[in-house]
Amino acid sequence: MIVGWDGCGKSTLAFNFLKKGAEFLSDDTVIVDENVAYSYPKPIKMFQGLTYITKKLNNIPYANKFLGNYKKFSPKNIANHSKVDYIFVSRYGTKSIKKLSENDMFKTLMILAVYRSKRRDIRNLVLAYCHYNKYDFDALLERRRDILVKFLKGARLYEVTSKNPTESMDLIGKTIQG
Repeated sequence: MIVGWDGCGKSTLAFNFLKKGAEFLSDDTVIVDENVAYSYPKPIKMFQGLTYITKKLNNIPYANKFLGNYKKFSPKNIANHSKVDYIFVSRYGTKSIKKLSENDMFKTLMILAVYRSKRRDIRNLVLAYCHYNKYDFDALLERRRDILVKFLKGARLYEVTSKNPTESMDLIGKTIQG
């Protein structure tokens, strides 16, 4: 499983791993329980660069996310679910890989979840669901936390830092092959 912030090459990494025969669960969203990640198949959306006009607007934060040139790719080999043996947090920077503790990975995933939820704000929908179904929202958050903590116990956790997906592929490949 590869997680990380926008623009760090996750989709390109997924595409490259698919070319090498990997199975696909989803781009941007997976559903996990205590042991397994489940498919939520969405096409891979890969950034293809900026057009002439959007190059001029590139200094506006997140402008390329909405104005850039994207290509969608729908993988053929979609798995229904998978046990996750490795989780890699992808970051942009000098080429390196380091092992993370369960606590550090948990914090990183929670930060990523909050970051993404700000862009796809479903919190009000979840709050309304809890209210109308008389479900304790705090209990929902605690259950989510417990599931994620148990999920992380079964995986090897790493932070991979690189300037491009090719460097990341190299680091991840070497780590997986031991």
